[in-house]
Amino acid sequence: MTKQVNDRQMKPELLVTVRDLEELRSLAGAGADAFSIGDPYFGVRTPGDWTLETVTEAILIAHKLAKKVYISMNLLIHDTDLERLPEHMRVWTEAGADGIMFGDPAVYMVAKEIGSLVPLHWSGEMTTTNYQAINYWGKRGVSRSVLARELNLEQLQSMREHTPMELQVHIHGATCIYHSKRSLLSNYKSHLNRDELGQIGLDAKVFHVIERERLDETFPLFEDKHGTHMFSSEDFCYLDVLNEVLPLGIDSLKIEGLLMERMRLEASVRAYRKAIDWWTEGTLDGNMKELERMKDELLALQPEGRPFGYGFLFKEQVY
Repeated sequence: MTKQVNDRQMKPELLVTVRDLEELRSLAGAGADAFSIGDPYFGVRTPGDWTLETVTEAILIAHKLAKKVYISMNLLIHDTDLERLPEHMRVWTEAGADGIMFGDPAVYMVAKEIGSLVPLHWSGEMTTTNYQAINYWGKRGVSRSVLARELNLEQLQSMREHTPMELQVHIHGATCIYHSKRSLLSNYKSHLNRDELGQIGLDAKVFHVIERERLDETFPLFEDKHGTHMFSSEDFCYLDVLNEVLPLGIDSLKIEGLLMERMRLEASVRAYRKAIDWWTEGTLDGNMKELERMKDELLALQPEGRPFGYGFLFKEQVY
């Protein structure tokens, strides 16, 4: 049940979230290999205002560019949602989606019932923390697991050594740390500090809150039709430590573009594209100073008060 670590001839996929067709084209030109798009109904914490028709168009455009599209169906599904689930699954099957990311087993069950052959990617959020849970889904035909953001480097290595499944890791951008079905922002927005929406290029409501114990850190809150979501006070940035991450043999490296304006997102994709290409060529170690310079350039594009960090990559977790 193990998978050998990738060699330099096997490039990891560079995956990025995308909010519209124009952004898809620009990020494809910047070097992205695949795109994550939220299902118009079942996608949570996803950028853009997609419809079944525009996502289908995005799949066609991406395939012409030799890129892949994965549909995010990560909603916490209730009985009232089940009626429309088969319709959406059939649309993505017929459109030729390259994968469906799910957390709720209802998506898996419906995919089997309708005979969909679209690869399924399991994302259990904070529950993807051990290889047995991943292999449980692998034995049932799921092809990829989206790993929890709380794993450190040693834990990522253990995951890779104990499962043959494709593994996806978040390497850049904000990460969600809180989820609620309640529309807190609409009810209490007078008590929150609202961001300048023009800076991030989003039409959705985005605010910040500050914890009592950490007054120097601000936590973005994003509200969509499914509820309120709190994000980290810093953005992940693994650019200058890819020489430690890439040897693990992770299959897909994801850039989260939800709270990024287009220019910053495109710059991030270009930087990681160059780094991954250096790894494949065997020249990454010789370009570490250039990687550090590229990271400084990305940091200069960050909003004021929003630093870079490594998340949990070098931390020992204590719960």
